Amino acid sequence: MPEIRIYVEGGGNEKETKAFFRKGFTEFLKDLRDHARQFKVQWNVVACGSREETYKNFRIACQT
Repeated sequence: MPEIRIYVEGGGNEKETKAFFRKGFTEFLKDLRDHARQFKVQWNVVACGSREETYKNFRIACQT
């Protein structure tokens, strides 16, 4: 199944703040998410915290 992952800087380091941030960002991109889902494309917003962590997580995802 095709997938879109959006790695976002922000949300802090706590699980709760990342979840809140991820929810807000998903709502912000709701129209795009809904369009992707029409084509059975999985949608995932990844809140990573710092810029370094975001880049590191993105690079790891590109290697797998």
